[in-house]
Parts: sequence; C-alpha cells; structure tokens
Amino acid sequence: MIAFEALFLKGDKAPSNTGQMIGLACSTLLGKNETEREEIRRFFMRAYRMRNRIVHGSEISPQERKDFPDFILQLKEYLRESINKLIWAIILAIDYWIVLRT
Repeated sequence: MIAFEALFLKGDKAPSNTGQMIGLACSTLLGKNETEREEIRRFFMRAYRMRNRIVHGSEISPQERKDFPDFILQLKEYLRESINKLIWAIILAIDYWIVLRT
C-alpha cells in the first residue's frame, strides 16, 4: 500500500480517505470502462480496510485469510500495471517535449 501512496498521493501526510483516493486514481489510470473502474475502486477500499486492520492489530476473518494470497497477487498486478503506465506516460511526455523544442 505504501507504493500506491507514493504513486498517487501528494504530500507527507495521508488523508483520512486514503483508500478512496488511491482507488479513484488507480481506477482512472487502469480501468478501461466504468465497470472496471468501479471494480478497482472497490478493491482498493477493501485493501485499505484490510491494511488498517493488520496495522492496528484487529482481527482478520478466516475467509480473508483464505483469500489473502490471491488478494496480494491482484494488488501486485495493479501496482505493476500502474508503474508501467506511469513510466510510459513520462516517456511519451519527454518525447513530445523534445519534438516541440526542435
């Protein structure tokens, strides 16, 4: 979750709605349609609730424990896709800037 905070949040203090903000930013970047964007937003709301329970020492349900490996795989995939898209956005912006200067 720290990696997503670094990619999608500004400043040194996380807002109270961090999960919502990351979900919105990530879904906007990765979602191909409204259905996908909603699915990604919901995933990040769940991810942040789970993160908060782990960090603050609350219980995790047996079903969440069972689903945890698949959940982590999906989280890693969203992170990989986000980094890839953001890197390409930077490369394309630099290329565009070089063309404008010549």
